[in-house]
Amino acid sequence: MSLSTRLIASVCVNKMMMMMRVVLLVGFLLVGEGLQCGVVHRRSTVTMIKATKKQMRLRYPKGGKLDFVLTKDASPWGKEGDVLRVTRGFALNYLSPKRLAVPASGAVVAEFEAKKAALEAERLAAIEAAMGTAGALTMIGRFRIAKKIGPSGDLFGSVDKNDILQVVSQAAGVDLDGSKVTMPSKDMDKLGDYTFSIQLHPEVTIDLTISLVEG
Repeated sequence: MSLSTRLIASVCVNKMMMMMRVVLLVGFLLVGEGLQCGVVHRRSTVTMIKATKKQMRLRYPKGGKLDFVLTKDASPWGKEGDVLRVTRGFALNYLSPKRLAVPASGAVVAEFEAKKAALEAERLAAIEAAMGTAGALTMIGRFRIAKKIGPSGDLFGSVDKNDILQVVSQAAGVDLDGSKVTMPSKDMDKLGDYTFSIQLHPEVTIDLTISLVEG
């Protein structure tokens, strides 16, 4: 091969190598740009998600839940006046349509708190009155009912709760309307002493003695 031929071949090879280098360089630049675009895009998505979460927290500071006050006893959720933190769906689809609760504004909560305080004061006053009546009955301790008896010692007629309430009320000078009497465990068919219970209040119950005597 002549010198001129070798020179031409060498020049051609060098040009091809340069072209390949240019192609490879352009390819690397394009790939790098694509990767960079992908990263930027992903960062943008993350930023948008964070911004959305922040907006949701600002819009719903209680996690999307609402405070409602029960307007009546509603088992198993609570009693009248209790404040519940519930989901928006439960409040709007169940509590409100059934009129079990209302939104817990400051005025509404204050109203129910005042009502609860008044009811508690009434309850304590009723217990105190029942305790006073219990003290008066306990001081008497024993009450008597006169009954006629037959030759065999059996009583004529029976003794029921109304008889006991009437005797106790008259002897103590107290009103026992609404009180509940638990009769003695054994039949009151003979003369003697019997123990019974009287409930003056759901939280106040006392035991007393009733004596059946001949009369």
